[in-house]
Amino acid sequence: MFSRHRIFDAFLYRYSLNGYPYVVHHADWFGGKAVGMVILNRGRLTAHTSHQHVLHAEYCREKDSYLPHRVVQAWELQQFICHTSSGVDLGIFGGDLNMHPQDLGNRMLWTYTGIRDSYTETAKFDVL
Repeated sequence: MFSRHRIFDAFLYRYSLNGYPYVVHHADWFGGKAVGMVILNRGRLTAHTSHQHVLHAEYCREKDSYLPHRVVQAWELQQFICHTSSGVDLGIFGGDLNMHPQDLGNRMLWTYTGIRDSYTETAKFDVL
């Protein structure tokens, strides 16, 4: 992560479930899914900026053997957000969660963290 402002601290949390090492052609286990955070100080304001290194990929929606992995990862992510965003002036979270808006993992994140999805909150996207 690059920043115009001074990075005060940085942290990376790797999820406890990351796929299966024997499913080599999916490679999620080798990618080591994680969430990273940097703390920026700008004057008297403190900002926590997190970037999601993607939850486990969804290879087949009908027979999704990785759904439990994504749900556990979403739960760990919501814990991470709750514990790291306490007392901050600004919190920004970005990343690809590999879930549909109505999926359990997304609903957990929105319910327990209070974050909002810019995609579902936007009525219209203008393309340049």
